[in-house]
Amino acid sequence: MISKYLQGECLNCGIDMLVTCLIEEDIASDKLMKWKCYVKIVHGKTRASLDNKVLKLHYKETTMQVFLSCIKPTLQKFIVHNFVVRIQKEVYKICLDIFLPKTIMLVIDFVENYTFMNFNEEQKMHRHSFQLTISVHISYQWNLAY
Repeated sequence: MISKYLQGECLNCGIDMLVTCLIEEDIASDKLMKWKCYVKIVHGKTRASLDNKVLKLHYKETTMQVFLSCIKPTLQKFIVHNFVVRIQKEVYKICLDIFLPKTIMLVIDFVENYTFMNFNEEQKMHRHSFQLTISVHISYQWNLAY
């Protein structure tokens, strides 16, 4: 179970306590910074006539205050994700250390979905697209020949 501290539910710590430098807090500053993020955009309609939304990399040029207001809500998710990754890495190392003969260890990575479409066609939203799902599985087994 992930603690209230990692989930940002502690009143004494969390993203709201993130310290920024004076340049970042300067409201009068007209300096712009370039950054990019993924945004959902409408890409055609589904068979049920609903908006089909896809993620697209979007480039932005904003002030530091706008950037910080956009990044703070997603920063907490990253902290939790980073914590889980570290725990998984440690468990993986322990599993390799105690790996016994006549056992099999499976490592299953996250699934990636890809859609193959030619986006230069005029009727691109009305044609069939080919999709591919990649799921990575790695199996470890003792080599009894050695």
